[in-house]
Amino acid sequence: MLSRKPLPAEFESIKNAPVLEIDGKLHSPADLFSFSHDQFHHTMEIQKVLRRFDLPPTSHPCFVFFRDLNDTYGWFVGLNDLLNLPELKLRTALKDWFGGPEFRKLLAETKNA
Repeated sequence: MLSRKPLPAEFESIKNAPVLEIDGKLHSPADLFSFSHDQFHHTMEIQKVLRRFDLPPTSHPCFVFFRDLNDTYGWFVGLNDLLNLPELKLRTALKDWFGGPEFRKLLAETKNA
């Protein structure tokens, strides 16, 4: 049986913190990663973000981390290698990534930006 790793402390500490303001409403990472009940609207929002950072539509799935939505600079993390993974393997891969050195490096870089 596969054991699940806990979320890294860096993510746990900001999971419910208001980190993004959209139309005057603050959102946490937990809000941003919640299930979309309207797939069409969800797809449109994804394309808006990709266009905002000058990324091609084929960049999805991905993470785009940014400090300021008014700036066009962001940190892109492609996730194409995770397509079609069974859910348990996908969850494990994402937890490993968020708990790994690449995410810690990205956090350090964003603090210095």
